[in-house]
Amino acid sequence: MEWFIISRDMHVLCNPSTDAEYSLPIDDSGVNYGQRITLANNVAIGTYDFKTFPDHEDSKYITEGNYIAFKDKYGKDRLYTIMSIEGDEKWDVHCEDIGLDLINEVAGAWNVSAEPVETTMNRCLHDTGWSIGVNEIADRKRATKYESRTDSHLARIGMIMNAFDAECEFVIEMNGAKVTKQVVNIYKSLGEDKVQQVFIDDIDLIALSRSGSIEDLCTCMICYGKEENGVRTTIESIEYDDGRYYSPKGHIRIYDREAHQKWSRYRAYDYTGQGEFDGYVNGAFEYETDSPQELFNRGLSELKQRNDKKVSYEAELYDLQADIGDTIRIADNRYQEKLYLSARVQEVQNHYTVNGEDTGKLANYLLMESKRTQDVEDMLKELQGKVVSIDHAEISYQIGESGTEPPDGEWSSEPVDAEAGKYLWTRTITYYTNSSRNTAYSIAKSGLNGEKGESGDKGDKGDTGPAGKGISSTEVTYQASTSGTSIPTGTWVTSIPSVAAGSYLWTRTIITYTDKTSTTSYAVGKMGNTGAAGKGIKSTSITYQAHSNGTTAPTGTWTDLVPTTSAEKPYLWSRTILTYTDNTTSTTYSVGSTPDGVLEEIRKVLRYDNTKIVLGQDGEPTSLELTNEGLTVKSDSENIISVTGENREVTSGYNPSGATFTRRYGKIVNADGTIISCGNTVAENDYEIAEMVQYTGADPLLSGREAGIDITVKIAGAYSGTNETATSKARISMHTIQNSRASIASEISSYADRIHFSGKEINFYPTVSFGINGESIGFKGKGIGLYPTEELELGIPVVTGNCNTLTKSCTWYLGNGSTNRPLDQNGWLISRSYSTDYCHQTYITNTGGIYRRMMRAGKWGIWQGGYANVKKLWSGTLSKGGSVTVANLSLFDTFILGTSSGTAMLIGTRYYDQYQNRGTTVLFTAGHDDGTTSYLYKATTSMSGTTFKLTSCSVHTLDPTGCGGHAATVKSLYGVM
Repeated sequence: MEWFIISRDMHVLCNPSTDAEYSLPIDDSGVNYGQRITLANNVAIGTYDFKTFPDHEDSKYITEGNYIAFKDKYGKDRLYTIMSIEGDEKWDVHCEDIGLDLINEVAGAWNVSAEPVETTMNRCLHDTGWSIGVNEIADRKRATKYESRTDSHLARIGMIMNAFDAECEFVIEMNGAKVTKQVVNIYKSLGEDKVQQVFIDDIDLIALSRSGSIEDLCTCMICYGKEENGVRTTIESIEYDDGRYYSPKGHIRIYDREAHQKWSRYRAYDYTGQGEFDGYVNGAFEYETDSPQELFNRGLSELKQRNDKKVSYEAELYDLQADIGDTIRIADNRYQEKLYLSARVQEVQNHYTVNGEDTGKLANYLLMESKRTQDVEDMLKELQGKVVSIDHAEISYQIGESGTEPPDGEWSSEPVDAEAGKYLWTRTITYYTNSSRNTAYSIAKSGLNGEKGESGDKGDKGDTGPAGKGISSTEVTYQASTSGTSIPTGTWVTSIPSVAAGSYLWTRTIITYTDKTSTTSYAVGKMGNTGAAGKGIKSTSITYQAHSNGTTAPTGTWTDLVPTTSAEKPYLWSRTILTYTDNTTSTTYSVGSTPDGVLEEIRKVLRYDNTKIVLGQDGEPTSLELTNEGLTVKSDSENIISVTGENREVTSGYNPSGATFTRRYGKIVNADGTIISCGNTVAENDYEIAEMVQYTGADPLLSGREAGIDITVKIAGAYSGTNETATSKARISMHTIQNSRASIASEISSYADRIHFSGKEINFYPTVSFGINGESIGFKGKGIGLYPTEELELGIPVVTGNCNTLTKSCTWYLGNGSTNRPLDQNGWLISRSYSTDYCHQTYITNTGGIYRRMMRAGKWGIWQGGYANVKKLWSGTLSKGGSVTVANLSLFDTFILGTSSGTAMLIGTRYYDQYQNRGTTVLFTAGHDDGTTSYLYKATTSMSGTTFKLTSCSVHTLDPTGCGGHAATVKSLYGVM
């Protein structure tokens, strides 16, 4: 067996082989290792688990993400991705055959009309390295819809195979040691339908268990499809009849005639009174499709799976050779009911470094006829030559350092001498007729030399010593035994005898040495045993006894007749003794109580004690006492809480007339003396009010002071004063009442650190005014609207503030001492904040001046005047080179100059750089035409602080005769804010 370790770029890194002595060791023996192929969700998925050792130089290639490839027992090239590695001195390596692209990546959602399976599969296989190979259903089309965006590609492929009623597997194509292609083969059904292998009891069928159920049985199927606009797809348009299954047109059911005859409830009455469609067991099937034919096809398939009892089998087989999806047969003749089954291989587990351990799991069991047909007879004849027996045995020897671990050196077919202190290992390999084998070892230790003694006196020359000791001969014999621990005492034979199931094969090895002495060693192996016989119920005995106790079983006399219970013995006990077929027994008890018993239990917790009814078990610390005065909860004879009630004639200090009125009154007294009173006022302005008042000390009602919490719950009835019937509402309302007894204002007050109102709709309806006062009041929501019917008043705070820090979206009136204003004049500041770093401000002075500025990226620009605020800054005569001082010059952005010639006004705007800093130079140009001549005015100026300087000023005439110009002077200066 050879393997290829391959890199992510599909290059071979090393080539382990069982035939190459020093290659990387691969061991896939053991129940948790080997190649496992499972057919699940219509997809054959493979894994491969093996052991290797990290101290080998090629172990560096065993790393997560690399591949291992080999040709399996079915002649197919397999490629597995190394998914995980665990261990220290030995590595356990787990591999999977489809790789990260299909396991880890997720598939998208889609909804497509009918298309071939290759088109649908390529939605998952695109850019994964896998392509379609064999395709047995190329002409089959299906519409598919998947809404999940979290399915892996592998899970989605399983869904596609289910939709197309097909199965697939993942294989590779190799050319020598090079992987040339990764393909997905699609089949109508994996495996071969012909029988690949046969198993029979006592030969290679290890165990076969059976279970059955009719929980899901039905004999007709009601089919429901997709529902759109309240209309559900059915099969009533389909007409079908194949002799057994039929569905008349107009019906939404598929009927099974044979299952009906077998399972109809009318069978007990010889089918008397049974109509054509009577007596069926109805099942329901739903499938999301708007095609009646598709719904019928799938409903018929479902009915065929549910029209008889469900019988399942679980088989344990020896040395399974069939491939995934193949069909095998099983014969089990051990019991009264003979079983002949066919089944499909659902899972295989193969090992390539050990023989005879390949196993599998089966599914789709089908029961063949129980009588021995010619097919079964042929099958049994074929199996006669398959009885597993011993073929031959090989015995070899080796010296070892350890007495527990077999040596790993070269074994010799001839006995070898062991040095003192070392171990002689004898290995016996037994070969069976089915090519499997078993290995057993025996060990003998050579004695150590004693410690060296003190030197003695020189002795006389001794006699000639005995000859050296070597192995003269070896004798291997065998014997069958029923014991695996005691050496058999029967006759030992040189040929291997037949061994019964459950018995043991002993191997005796006698080594004779050249000094005529000998040593004897034994090895033992066990043949599989037949399981123990089942255990059934032989008889049942039920007896009865009345008893005074309901928890401990009675010890008196049990009788077959049900006794009469009494107040003294209110409990009826039943005893059931089961005797099994092996004469062992088991005993169970059940107990019930008569009304007398129930009353007896009630009396333990509820009793009348003189003037009160007491609820609580006698002797327990906590009890509940009910008297004519009220209800009291006690603990250790002390009151925890008490509830009392009475009608009182009360005179309220708030009643001007001083008249009394009746109040139904109750109070709850806590253990600490705190009183909670609950009263109900009656016939006062037609209100029914439940009042809860908590207080300590004197009763406020009796002392003439009223205070409390008024909570009203209205579920039905007329709403006070409005005749509104609130039959569909449940309310908790808070009211304050002002009536004839109290000429004071009513009030609801809430005082707390935080008061929360939460709901889909919160309404406030003040009839006069509505006020909210607080240091900070905020309203937050998607839409906040204020809809006054007459006026909306907003108060503007008067502050002494710093404009640079007043950045909230708000309006203030800035008083004396405020800073960073455009000028030292009181007025209104309007801020509009976009974020912490962007804000727009408008300042309106109390004389009507308007200024604006912006903060960008946390940096304030300068105040700028609006175009609607023009102010004359200076007038006179200013020639070239002249300058004037202008107050507040820094406030103005735009200047207008009246010139000495014509009526034109020169207009210029001060330059700003990218940081909103003002430039110092402005170029003014303007034109004028008097009907005869055109004039062009030009002026260059500069500004520094409050100084305005005229650098140059000229006027130019433009007419048909040419262009002339001369110097001009400035007569006036204007600023635009």
